[in-house]
Amino acid sequence: MSGNVFALVAEPTDPRRIYAATDGGVFVTSDGGASWSSLNEGLTNLSIRSLVIDPFGGLLHAATLGGGVFDIEIVSERERPKLLSRTRPVSRRLSRP
Repeated sequence: MSGNVFALVAEPTDPRRIYAATDGGVFVTSDGGASWSSLNEGLTNLSIRSLVIDPFGGLLHAATLGGGVFDIEIVSERERPKLLSRTRPVSRRLSRP
């Protein structure tokens, strides 16, 4: 894994499978952090700042520093996650009171 880590998220059904948002892209481990693999194939912006696992759709949403979001399909440990959609603009920004 390379770069600063900005967010970590574990799969609810397998807490040893963890995804990391870094300024070098998205990385995944299936052994609790002993080894990491890049999920950057197809990503056009590697400055990932936030990750969310969609509990209903089996998707990992990766938000970039530039305001876009990548949707990555979460698959079984034997399969490599697939990029489903490229960056899309954030529909609205939330402001603090």
